[in-house]
Amino acid sequence: MIHQKGLRIQNDVKDETMYIGKTALNIILSNLISNAINYTYEKGMIQIGIEQDYFYIQNKQDPTQPKGNGLGLYIVRNLLDNYKMKYEVIEGEDFIFKIQFKQYVF
Repeated sequence: MIHQKGLRIQNDVKDETMYIGKTALNIILSNLISNAINYTYEKGMIQIGIEQDYFYIQNKQDPTQPKGNGLGLYIVRNLLDNYKMKYEVIEGEDFIFKIQFKQYVF
């Protein structure tokens, strides 16, 4: 679908450590990237990066794209809640899903 829609992906993630199970991380990333691909307008860009201890996936939403059932994001939220990881969803012209990957214990 990336090629069919002519999407560009900007990946600014280098080496980071996230304390979460490998299977859970694969499910989370798969769902978030799939969601971004499905809801980004043609020839759009998906940005993946790190900012202030948050991993994020950001895309400009196609307003003509019908909304899905939200099951993918529901699964992501449940997995993150299970690992007690903080996350944030920002919706507007851009859709941004942020996951805090460094949590400090004092």
